[in-house]
Amino acid sequence: MSKPIINQLDEITANQIAAGEVVERPASVVKELVENSIDAKATKIKIETEEGGVKLIRVTDNGVGMCREDAIMCLQRHATSKISNSSDLALIKTLGFRGEALPSIASVSIMTLTTCDNDENKGLTLHIKGGVIEDCKEIGFSHGTSVEVCDLFFNTPARLKFMKSKSTEYSHIVNLISEYAICYPNIRFELVKDKKTTLISAPNGRRMNAIASVLGLDVAKSLFPFQAEEEGVKVYGYISKADLVRGSRKDEYLFVNGRSVKNRNILYAVEFPYKNLLGPGKYPICIVFVEVDDKLIDVNVHPTKSEIKFANERGVYSVLYKAVNRVLMSGGGMASATLSVPKEPSSKPTGSGKDTTTPSLHREGGVSVTPQEFATPAKTFQNTQGTLTRPGQGGVINKDHPKTENYIPTKEEKSAFNPAINQNSEQENIFDPFDWSNESVPKGVEETPMEGVFSKVSSSVDLSAIKIISQYKNTYIICECVNGIVFIDQHVAHERVLYNQMIKRDYSHNYINPLLVPQNINLTAVEASLVMERLEELRQVGYDLEPFGNNTFIMRGFPSEIKEKDSIKVFKDIVEELREMVTDKKLVVRPEQVLISAACKKAIKAGQPLKLPEMQNLVNELLKTDNPYTCPHNRPIIVSLSDYDLNHKFKRV
Repeated sequence: MSKPIINQLDEITANQIAAGEVVERPASVVKELVENSIDAKATKIKIETEEGGVKLIRVTDNGVGMCREDAIMCLQRHATSKISNSSDLALIKTLGFRGEALPSIASVSIMTLTTCDNDENKGLTLHIKGGVIEDCKEIGFSHGTSVEVCDLFFNTPARLKFMKSKSTEYSHIVNLISEYAICYPNIRFELVKDKKTTLISAPNGRRMNAIASVLGLDVAKSLFPFQAEEEGVKVYGYISKADLVRGSRKDEYLFVNGRSVKNRNILYAVEFPYKNLLGPGKYPICIVFVEVDDKLIDVNVHPTKSEIKFANERGVYSVLYKAVNRVLMSGGGMASATLSVPKEPSSKPTGSGKDTTTPSLHREGGVSVTPQEFATPAKTFQNTQGTLTRPGQGGVINKDHPKTENYIPTKEEKSAFNPAINQNSEQENIFDPFDWSNESVPKGVEETPMEGVFSKVSSSVDLSAIKIISQYKNTYIICECVNGIVFIDQHVAHERVLYNQMIKRDYSHNYINPLLVPQNINLTAVEASLVMERLEELRQVGYDLEPFGNNTFIMRGFPSEIKEKDSIKVFKDIVEELREMVTDKKLVVRPEQVLISAACKKAIKAGQPLKLPEMQNLVNELLKTDNPYTCPHNRPIIVSLSDYDLNHKFKRV
């Protein structure tokens, strides 16, 4: 008979396994502790962190507190005051309910729990290490609870390897507290980082004030309210104008019955009405509150309680979509369009009795379009044969062919939409100056080694003598070389030049233009935290900034390479790129990232016309850099075509 191999895990091991689901990072600890404070009816919650929360997390509240028996019992698995039996799961009104958070956190940290019940005169403090209570004694303590978590994952070093940088981990905490501050405007949240207060939410019950403290006053002023209620589903909140957008979904907030959740399907009801107002990769700022019967949602579907299920998700989507669309179509969210309904319709259908005249959206300049046209904008492409227009529902139309929906475009016309079509074409010798395969050295041709950093773009093009020919589509600079031709992307070329200038700057040089009237810049809590960490790098870029409190900075100077009117926009673009990298892409940001982002934002853009001396100066400066071939983002700057390749294309060799 074989020996049994199934073992009963001990309590500590079981708690550490549970911690793997509940405690993903320091922000997970903050989430569970803050939710307990909210459930305890606290009106003041203070969160203190050190080293991104790995070294210390302390959450102190003025809630109801716990008696001695409850303080000890709360450290046991599945011990909770929120529910009593399985039937309570259908009507959960609290943020916490599983009884897993505290024992899971205690099993992977050194925890100190201090609490005092409102009916007691003395407090109780417990010291727990790795899930084991090592000390318990009475102390003097005000009413409420304080939980201190030190050396997170000290006994599970493998988990520490997966922690991101301190700034990244802290940014997750800031995002989390920002959500609670917006959702609970009657609670005072105070966030302290390394003994410095970074966020305070005033508990005056006004949601707009809470939004301003989190997203900044400028954003709060640019939001439009919406609300609707149908069949037991109530939605309300705020959306931004079409010209106030983000490069990611980082400022989309969704709260269901007072709980912050993630649900892309529901938030798409907000994004879809913006579809034809925003460019690709752009998202609105939105704060959405949904209230439904607790029986119609299930919050017990995810270990971190960040997802929920709706009994009628389609119904919630429909109500939210109509509410947001109503605001946008009335002009509330559009930057330069308003809705106008004619008082006297030009025509009515016979016997209908209903006005079917379509309201028009009046754009600047007196041109008007209907909402249907707004929903299906035409996309225009230019090619060598003329203008190609692809309507929203029609086919490809060429000016030289009958305008029928059944017209089949030629291979040349298709290539105007997708140049890659010609890659497998029989016409292999068609010249494509942007095909990198042209840079390879033909067989049988020997490379000619040349001295100097700039001797070769590819294996056969010499940059030692370069002459500007022209500018193509106001984007690429065409240059003639001794034995070939090169195309230079003006944006990334200027980006490389600016970056090299900034890394070599001396603070004694006059590269910061002073502002006659200093400007106040209001940022979100996450952005303000990133700026505080990067003040020196931002000064090296050319921004003279001074912290002013409440996520506000005073700008006293701006970079000399840009215009004063663009200084704040460029600064905010730099900060937004940093935030996206830290919070959305979860990348470890390099120390020089501020300089890289600044060079990109300050560089001339694609589509900007340049005069011949300007192009010549840019190319000369590019060739002085240590790497004229790639920009700091590792995008190519130069694409070349040697004389041999060109002659080969025309079958001259």
